[in-house]
Amino acid sequence: MLAAGYDYLPRFHTGVIVANNQFIANSPQLLEKFLRAYFKSNVYAKAHLDEYKAFYAKRLGVDPKVVDAAVQRELPIWANDPNVSLAEVEETQKIQLALGFQKEIYDAAKFVNLAFIPKNTAP
Repeated sequence: MLAAGYDYLPRFHTGVIVANNQFIANSPQLLEKFLRAYFKSNVYAKAHLDEYKAFYAKRLGVDPKVVDAAVQRELPIWANDPNVSLAEVEETQKIQLALGFQKEIYDAAKFVNLAFIPKNTAP
C-alpha cells in the first residue's frame, strides 16, 4: 500500500446506517435498540480484537491473515463515535463532486438524523 486514504482525506465520511422514513416512524424503539447493539458490539470488538478477528474470518470464510490486515488498516480510524459531522459530510460531498461521483451537493441536514444515536457509547 502506498498510502492510506485517511492520511490525505482525514475528514472524508465513509460510514452510514440507513433507515427509511416508514421504519423510523413505525419502529423507533427497534431502531434505538439496533443502534445501541451496533455501537456496543463495535466497542466490544475493538476491546477483544483476537476474538473479533476469529469470528470475522470464520463467519465470512476469509483467511485470518486477510482479516488481520484489514483490521490493522482500520484501527487508526476506528473511533466508535456515532456523531456525524455535517461539515464532514459536506466536505465529503465536495470531494465526490470534484471526482464526478456526485452531480450536486445535497443538504445533509435533510438526510442525517442523529435523534436515535445512543447517548453513551463509551466502553
